[in-house]
Amino acid sequence: AAATRILAAGGVWAIHPEGTRSPDGRIYRGRTGTLRVAMATGAPVVPVTLAGTDRVNPRGSRLPRFGKVRIEFGAPRRYPATEQRHLVRAATDELMREMAARSGRHYVDRYAATFRTPASRR
Repeated sequence: AAATRILAAGGVWAIHPEGTRSPDGRIYRGRTGTLRVAMATGAPVVPVTLAGTDRVNPRGSRLPRFGKVRIEFGAPRRYPATEQRHLVRAATDELMREMAARSGRHYVDRYAATFRTPASRR
């Protein structure tokens, strides 16, 4: 509801479709909320990939470090309105695979929140 209000007012809404930061730099399965909002409002989706954030703001750190972050923007795209869950899921999966390909990172077809690195098991 908050995202819809922001977009209706002409604002910009940004979200990480994975729902959390990648634990190991790979691109994980996206949550469908991004495309559900886009489909409901007609707002375009601009895919953005970030590189270097793991060095300037490592997981678990309290203060950011100096370094370079690369931000790459893809072409805006629009998605037709639908409430069919399988179409929203397929569009989300396609978007995440495209972002992985554009960034040169491996795609993992499972949610990042379920993945634990050896350091995160402490």
